[in-house]
Amino acid sequence: MRLTSASSDRRSQIKRFNEDVDGLIAGAEVEATGEYDGLLDVAADLASSDFSRASEVRNSLRARLLGDNAEPRAALERATEEIERLLRG
Repeated sequence: MRLTSASSDRRSQIKRFNEDVDGLIAGAEVEATGEYDGLLDVAADLASSDFSRASEVRNSLRARLLGDNAEPRAALERATEEIERLLRG
């Protein structure tokens, strides 16, 4: 299969984006190119976010749900309420 110029350019852009995101994750300063600045902003926010609290909550919530013998729908409603409560802070 022969690559067209457009698909080659697209692959090149994807490669540069992946390299830029890898740099962000590693803590490097990435220069905005204008091609995908908004996506890099989102990637930077995600790379700098601390999800450790969410992980701690997930494990305890999962244990409570798995230990519950109630009807699955009731367990789902309780889990939804608990998640909403935790997200509110």
